[in-house]
Amino acid sequence: MLDIFPLGGRSTPEYTVSDYSALESGFRHLVSLTGVYIDPYGNTRLYPDHQRLLISYWKDNDHPEVRRLSAYLEEGSSREITLMFEGD
Repeated sequence: MLDIFPLGGRSTPEYTVSDYSALESGFRHLVSLTGVYIDPYGNTRLYPDHQRLLISYWKDNDHPEVRRLSAYLEEGSSREITLMFEGD
């Protein structure tokens, strides 16, 4: 599982990824464009520009996990918030 927090924000996650496999192709796409790897076992900062890349990549994907995370990222990127992804 991945927990997501605003950087420097709450101590409890605002979002928890339950189906990493549904998101994996987007995460691989992000690595190919930016070198940023969202590690399911480590911590990764995701800046608003990176969030927008994922939103764009997933725009036609109807998987429920992808839709939920995209909506969360849209909110964060529109407010220019850096997110921390914390893996198991």
